[in-house]
Amino acid sequence: MSSVSTLPFSPSAPLKGILLRVGVVVFLVESLLLAAFVTFDPDGHIWHVLDAPLLTVAVAAVIHYWITSPLDARLARAIGELDDARLIAERLARTDGLTGVLNRRELLDRLKREWLKAERHDAPLSLLMIDIDFFKRINDTYGHQAGDAVLVKVAHVLESACRNCDDIGRYGGEEFCIVLSSTTLCEAAAIAERLIDEVAGISIEHEGQTLAVTLSVGVAQNAGGMTGPGELIKVADCALYRAKHLGRNRVETMEHVLELCPAQ
Repeated sequence: MSSVSTLPFSPSAPLKGILLRVGVVVFLVESLLLAAFVTFDPDGHIWHVLDAPLLTVAVAAVIHYWITSPLDARLARAIGELDDARLIAERLARTDGLTGVLNRRELLDRLKREWLKAERHDAPLSLLMIDIDFFKRINDTYGHQAGDAVLVKVAHVLESACRNCDDIGRYGGEEFCIVLSSTTLCEAAAIAERLIDEVAGISIEHEGQTLAVTLSVGVAQNAGGMTGPGELIKVADCALYRAKHLGRNRVETMEHVLELCPAQ
């Protein structure tokens, strides 16, 4: 994260504008006074007419180049660093600190937005609920650092294998969720199968150990009388439970679980 410089003081307005306005006012006042002096004292030397204006211009130049410009540069630098820090903070507020994918809150917000958009355009919207098989066993056998390495690698594979328009988030623990806009149940199931194959084909190296993982996936679409995104999550979660119950490392869709997990 960028470090933010500390200014010696916080100006209430841009210094350059203030100093230039002050310089102009002083210049005009002194010019008027000296013009009046010359008018009432014609024998005065011409230098007296030019002395104060030239001095004012010289002082203004010194203030500008030695004080105002460095402070303006420092202020601009600090503002840039603050903007960078703000963008980083906003990104961190939206993403999971370990895996870098969306966190649960941001994921649910995006699901709500996609649900409303799908409702407005009468478009399909699908959801994948993904669980890493036997994740607790990995933690218990190899330690939590190995579990973290698995989470990071799986999240990377999911991001790489999905489309740019898909929203991928960590739903909790070893569970991920992917929001697939404008995607039917059949298309979503095909994507889920591809994800399972991608993850099954990777090896994760951790402290001399080679770890292999598989996924179970539940798939649901905005259909069957659902009234909100919460019901879509519920049905996808039931499909995931069925995939795990039937042996893991497989995809199950809502077609087989609606009677067990009704939308209404």
